[in-house]
Amino acid sequence: MLGKNAKKPDKKISVLYHISSNFIGFDLSAMFDDAKFGIKHLSSFERIAFVSDHPKINSLVKFFSHIIPSEVRIFKDAELEEAKKWISAL
Repeated sequence: MLGKNAKKPDKKISVLYHISSNFIGFDLSAMFDDAKFGIKHLSSFERIAFVSDHPKINSLVKFFSHIIPSEVRIFKDAELEEAKKWISAL
């Protein structure tokens, strides 16, 4: 257990988020849960690899990546293996 003035570990995580080509839409409650999780743990991420061939979704990720305090990179479905290597390269 950490004492009152003890510092929590600075360990950060990397995430690979893949929306495959057969994706047909978001469930509103799942989208809300993802957003809550992301906001709650915003400073916990080291890198985020986002893999998708959906232009509208990729544009949204690119837009929001400017306010996320971690490194975000967008990959196409064909680049999934490259995304895996990038996310684990630290």
